[in-house]
Amino acid sequence: MTKTTSLLTAVAMIALAAPAFADDTPSSTSQTKEESDANGNYYKKTTTESTDAAGTTSESTKKVKVKHASNGDVKKTVESESSTDPKGLWNKTTASSSTTEEQKADGSTNYHHTKKINGTTVEDDKTQTN
Repeated sequence: MTKTTSLLTAVAMIALAAPAFADDTPSSTSQTKEESDANGNYYKKTTTESTDAAGTTSESTKKVKVKHASNGDVKKTVESESSTDPKGLWNKTTASSSTTEEQKADGSTNYHHTKKINGTTVEDDKTQTN
């Protein structure tokens, strides 16, 4: 009986120690997609994901769009989203921002920038110039 108990205790200790030797190697991936056409329209999307040795996962996405209209108007949009998720529960933070610039053929410009952190707007800037 003592031999069986000792064997089961040893097996249990090995099984519980295995997660301590888990792979904590940092990793990172990135992907970019670009498109453009003959009219000068442009689209680019970059997605990055990384995990550090402590288990913190970071993700970010950035989209850039440029559209040209036949009347000479140009609209540029940059959208960014990022999140950081440290190991554990309920501690993920997110941030997003959007910047739009519209240049009209008559020389006027409309600019709009918005930034949100964890869903709450912290910046909202609108500007119009002639």
